[in-house]
Amino acid sequence: MDNTNADFPGFRQAFVVILAMSFFFFTLLPNTCSAQVLTYKLISSIEEGFAEEEHYLILFNNASYPLNQFSVFLPRDVEMIYVKDVYSNLNFEIERNGKAKLTINLSIPIEPKEARLLMCKYRTRERVEARGNFNEYLLVFMPKQDIENFELILKLPRNSELYSPKGFEVVVPKANLSVLEERPVLKWKTNLQANHPQIFLVRFRSKPEFNFLVFFSLLILAAAFIPTYKFVYKVWKTYQKIRRLSMLKILNERERRVLEEIIKKEGITQLELMHKLGFSKASLSKVLSKLEVRGLIKKKKWGKVNKLYPGEKL
Repeated sequence: MDNTNADFPGFRQAFVVILAMSFFFFTLLPNTCSAQVLTYKLISSIEEGFAEEEHYLILFNNASYPLNQFSVFLPRDVEMIYVKDVYSNLNFEIERNGKAKLTINLSIPIEPKEARLLMCKYRTRERVEARGNFNEYLLVFMPKQDIENFELILKLPRNSELYSPKGFEVVVPKANLSVLEERPVLKWKTNLQANHPQIFLVRFRSKPEFNFLVFFSLLILAAAFIPTYKFVYKVWKTYQKIRRLSMLKILNERERRVLEEIIKKEGITQLELMHKLGFSKASLSKVLSKLEVRGLIKKKKWGKVNKLYPGEKL
């Protein structure tokens, strides 16, 4: 498990807070101030342009009277899937005025000194925003009371990766990063302070996918290119041969025979050439020297003997 860390400059944090206030607030309203949040867990799964979020709260009624309802603020475009506690599904009302105010009616009141698990699930598109070639997940929490045990689990889309545009951080604040079923998963555990905004920011993008259309197009081009390359190479070799043969016309008989053998067998040794042509050592050395000066052959040392090759002018 990796630890991804990033610092968020103060001036940029203030700017993001101002922009993000309209995205999300979790606020216990005055009529439920007797309910204390013991633990809070939020699981947010990002799909195609929206976030599906599950909230798990353990509420403790520290008042002397039963708690019949409580309210939270949610994103403006929230689409509720369910609201329930450990006993049953719960009735709820949504009032949309700037933000969405969710009021939950408890079928069985929470008695004094009782703790109860409450759950809700919904979809929203306000959490994720496209920014050119990457996406940005932004969540701002500002509770009305301290929450000592808060956990956020963010599941990015499959085949996605964290993205860091120049001059911007990837993850704010630090988070534990893992991969589950090809989905990057980020986890935060922190304490939330009353009336203090807590920002969670993640930038990500889809991994470049293998383009089969481009691959097969290149494959077809390669298949067409190989025969063309062979044809061009054959023409080039023929041209080289004609050029070499035309060069031989300006040589005397001995020089022509020596050069022909070197062209036929590149890397032939001087000793092999002498035996093959029947030249004396002195006579062959004289011919080779003339050809080498004219750039028609070149010698390469190979142990105690020289190997002969066509020169640069061929």
